[in-house]
Amino acid sequence: MGGVAARSWASWGGSATRWIGAVSDELENDDAKADAEIKDLSARLANPTFARKAPPNLASTVGRCEAWLRSSGGCGSTRSAAR
Repeated sequence: MGGVAARSWASWGGSATRWIGAVSDELENDDAKADAEIKDLSARLANPTFARKAPPNLASTVGRCEAWLRSSGGCGSTRSAAR
């Protein structure tokens, strides 16, 4: 992970709370990107022509990623509401 997490909390004015909030926001953005990619691939896999040409393990990989993200609180969960 780069960005916010790569910098120390001291670079945020010594405020660990602000740093943690920034890292949390970064993780939520990464989660949103992963969710969008999974939805895109799922939609493409619904197209029979794409599905025939796709690598054999793509559908199972997308399914596993989607299940993992959902079970970990990702993919549009209300994780940010718990903050």
